[in-house]
Amino acid sequence: MREGSSGFTLLEVMVATAVLALVVALGAPAFDGLMTRARTANAAHLVTASFAQARMEAIRRNRTVTVCPTRDGRTCRRDLDWSEGWLLFVGASADAHPIVPIAVVQERKSLILKATSGRPLIRFRPDGQAEGSNVTLRICDRDGRQLLAEVVLSNSGRTRTARPDGRRCPS
Repeated sequence: MREGSSGFTLLEVMVATAVLALVVALGAPAFDGLMTRARTANAAHLVTASFAQARMEAIRRNRTVTVCPTRDGRTCRRDLDWSEGWLLFVGASADAHPIVPIAVVQERKSLILKATSGRPLIRFRPDGQAEGSNVTLRICDRDGRQLLAEVVLSNSGRTRTARPDGRRCPS
C-alpha cells in the first residue's frame, strides 16, 4: 500500500471474505441444532401449559374441559396430528365441537406433534383427572425421522416431559 492512501487491496478483501465464509459454514449446523432445540422446548412447554390450563379450568368451573387437535381453530380433528394447533373448550359434546372456547393454540408447522393411537382428544373431568388411558404427544423433527421429545399425560392429569436419546420417530 502506498503511503497516505487508505482502503483495502483486493487481496485483503478476498481473504476476509474467505475467512467469513468459513466461519459461517462451520457455525450454521450448530445454529440449526440450537434452533431445533429451542423449537422443541417451546412446543413441549405449550403442550404442558395447555394441559395444565385445561385441568385448572375443569376444576375451577366444575365442568369437563376438552383439549383436541385442530386445523381451523374452530373444530376438532379426528386424527392424531397436533402439529397445526389445538383447542381448549368447556364441555364434552359427542361431536367434539367447542361449546364455549377457552383458548386456541396455533403451532407453527416447524415440528410434528402426534398423539398415541386411540386418543384424538383429551378430556379433563371436574376433579382434574384425565379420562381414558395415559397419552403421549411425540414431538418429531419436520422430516418425521428423529424423536426430539415426548410429553406424557397421566390419568391423574399430571404431565411430564421426556427427552429421548436419538430414537426414531414412530410413524
